[in-house]
Amino acid sequence: MDINFKDGIDKVLNTAGEALANGAQWCRDNPMIAAALLVGTRQLVKTTRRRSETHEKKRQRLIWDPAARHYWETKRELKQSEWLEVERLKRQGMTIGEALAEMNLLKR
Repeated sequence: MDINFKDGIDKVLNTAGEALANGAQWCRDNPMIAAALLVGTRQLVKTTRRRSETHEKKRQRLIWDPAARHYWETKRELKQSEWLEVERLKRQGMTIGEALAEMNLLKR
């Protein structure tokens, strides 16, 4: 069985080139629709990216408390010194939620 990859690659490139040329011709024939699609697509990408970044930042502020079996949302990411203080209070018998509340770090 002899497989010639070069022919397959050439066929894909030709098909892609034809599709690109057809798309460019359609844009020339319908400039108003093409502009509207471009603006709509740009706005969709922008909104999706912003929403994704916001969600990621929120996930970084969530702290799991195994004793309370609950996630706590903080106002911001904790600094190293604040984590050390939370650990110290935890060793004294407080839950993570109680420690965060005492340090005024919980989001209301």
